[in-house]
Amino acid sequence: MAITYLPFIDKPDYEAFRRLLHGDMPDTHDKWLYLHAKSVANIKGEGGEVELIKVSPDEFTRYCDRVGAKRDIHALGAIAFNKASGKEY
Repeated sequence: MAITYLPFIDKPDYEAFRRLLHGDMPDTHDKWLYLHAKSVANIKGEGGEVELIKVSPDEFTRYCDRVGAKRDIHALGAIAFNKASGKEY
């Protein structure tokens, strides 16, 4: 099975991401981590592998601007995938 690349957000960066994604994320970093852990468990439970890719707000902004992506949760997943393949933003 393929590796799933998931974005990882440090706690100090969380509020910046909430603003960038216009509140399209849980209210707190702890809730984000909880939902993130559930996603990881589901993927692993299906026999998949997960690699967490750290993403900063600045990288995310540069990525969205460069590729013309809307700043949303889908773009957050896309940058994780792209960074895993060696791209830098």
